[in-house]
Amino acid sequence: MARPPARPSPVHAKLQRAVALHQAGKYGEAGALYREILRAEPRNFDALHLSGVAARAQGNAKTAVELIGRALGIVGGRSAAAHYNLGNALGDLGRHDEALAAVERAVALDPAYAEAHHMRAVCLRHLGRYTDALAAVDRALELAPNAAYAWNEKGVIYAMRERQHDALACYDEALARDPGHLRATHNRGVALRMLGRLDEALAAYEKTLALKPDFAEAINSLAILQQLLKRPVDAANTYARLLAADPSYEYALGSLLSERLLTCDWRDYDALTARIAADVAAGLRVDKPFTLMAHSDDPALHLKSAELFAQARFARAVAAATPLAPPKNDRIKIAYISADFRDHAVAYLIANLFEAHDRAKFEIHGVSVGPASDGAMRQRIAAAFDRFDDLREASDVEIVAQMRERGYDIAVDLMGYTADARTGVLARRVAPVQVNYLGYPGTMGAGFIDYILVDPIVAPPGSEAHFAEKLVRLPDCYQVNDAKRKIADAAPTRAQAGLPEGAFVFCCFNNAWKITPAMFACWMRMLARVEGSVLWLLATNDAAVENLRAAAERHGIARERLVFAPHAKLDAHLARHRLADLFVDTFPYNAHTTASDALWAGLPLLTYVGKSFPARVASSLLHAVGLPEMAMATLPAFEDEAVALAKDPARLGALRARLAANLAHAPLFDIDRFRRNIEAAFEAMARPSAPAP
Repeated sequence: MARPPARPSPVHAKLQRAVALHQAGKYGEAGALYREILRAEPRNFDALHLSGVAARAQGNAKTAVELIGRALGIVGGRSAAAHYNLGNALGDLGRHDEALAAVERAVALDPAYAEAHHMRAVCLRHLGRYTDALAAVDRALELAPNAAYAWNEKGVIYAMRERQHDALACYDEALARDPGHLRATHNRGVALRMLGRLDEALAAYEKTLALKPDFAEAINSLAILQQLLKRPVDAANTYARLLAADPSYEYALGSLLSERLLTCDWRDYDALTARIAADVAAGLRVDKPFTLMAHSDDPALHLKSAELFAQARFARAVAAATPLAPPKNDRIKIAYISADFRDHAVAYLIANLFEAHDRAKFEIHGVSVGPASDGAMRQRIAAAFDRFDDLREASDVEIVAQMRERGYDIAVDLMGYTADARTGVLARRVAPVQVNYLGYPGTMGAGFIDYILVDPIVAPPGSEAHFAEKLVRLPDCYQVNDAKRKIADAAPTRAQAGLPEGAFVFCCFNNAWKITPAMFACWMRMLARVEGSVLWLLATNDAAVENLRAAAERHGIARERLVFAPHAKLDAHLARHRLADLFVDTFPYNAHTTASDALWAGLPLLTYVGKSFPARVASSLLHAVGLPEMAMATLPAFEDEAVALAKDPARLGALRARLAANLAHAPLFDIDRFRRNIEAAFEAMARPSAPAP
């Protein structure tokens, strides 16, 4: 008679139940059973190992590392699977060197372990070793040609090398093998966005979120795409959805506020700005440096936000950088780097400087990393340089290699942390001296930027502690200006511009995101105090127009007293300034290029001076054009002075006449004076023995 099969031991049966629960995704229940087993058998390898895997699945990678490490101790390190899972947990913690060592032990124990080769590729990618990472993922695909996860990883590696077409092909391979692969579906959308195929990217993100509606990374990607599509209302709603899915998602809170500010949607403004300020001070990445400036006048917070951003985004690039010795050029060779060599505010300001540089002492190159353009401004700028390189399609690594080969003395970054910046290029070091200038009004909080060009107004004595860079103060004003900017001969009539004849016209052509509730309330009090006056603003988008008109009504001001100007070509835009009586500034982010436009067009400007760089720019311009008394120290003083000028045509007329007379000789528009000042600064940076400016 045959003997009945042996019954499994209670521990073995419990382990089987735990594994079944684990495989069903019930990690909490499985973990509880693993712990019961370990109370009975503390050295049970399977229970220790799998409890670590379950802990990782529940988001506790630190516990996973401890448990799997103990399990490996029991078997003398002889488990490829445990080393592999240890590598996954270490990777979750950002300990990529240790993770790589763990998965390499797994591969050594089992050379045919495809998942371990894949994880080795992941670790190498995180360490910036992209060539090795590709070799590792190709080995994984040799062992498992239909592994969608490996095809997805190969795409990610290509994306990190700025090879988006190759990345897209890999994601398509992954999806051909697993049409529901979440990561590949999302990453395909990212590649399509990077390739400018925005409608297809939108469809990819929508498919991703249909697969997993609370997938925070995809929600964030959708919001970024909506920003690119100029759909700020949709983007704001998507950021709100992101915060609901993951309240601590990096930069989501600041992005929500930023998108709302684009349409002057001031819901919860005080609560949001207070929370952001507290979180940034606590070292949390909740608002990017540039968007923080729109609502904060705290230079200490600006520095903190920039440091947090630089550390998170560029630490790996900085670690990979190698030192550069000063080149032995006869002339100082300068590279200006920008994505804005086109019809853009920065280009309008700086084009004349490129033309004016002293070629006996300087060789000037332009490095364009932004959108293609065949407009007149692009052509003018390209012609002004001794060499002009369009590197928008090159990877950061490729740009660095090319720029290092050129042997620059100085690289001038005209972008900072603004849109389309290629800060990773500077992080890898392309010149022995790297300078932050013009495009970004504040510190970059990064050790790879050596200097920032400022002036005594935007960065007064004592402000050094709020900058990571060394300050180089130009004597008059930090802002370069183009005295060749043409103003159209003919301006529209007031009737054509929608302005009432005979009314006093307060004007502000700043972007809508610079308008804060406090400044808008000040403007409304001004309108109430000056009978029949109107406020002339730029029509940046329909939602902002409607929100501002509704806000005016809440302040008791008829919506018709807000008049909106459509966008116009620069010469026509400058000409229509003649219809206004007084430009009233925003705070805490002043008019910058917009302020110099107004002054160049002969329109007096009134500003409120703050503590931070962006809140002091208009004051700097006013000092440099000979109207320092138009910079007010408090908001009540700003309001009272605006009203007083509106009621005193003679005094305002005298200001206008003085401004007109100053334009011909004031430092603000004297390009040769400015050229000499900035060149003296560059000589002091590149040739330390040269006299400082």
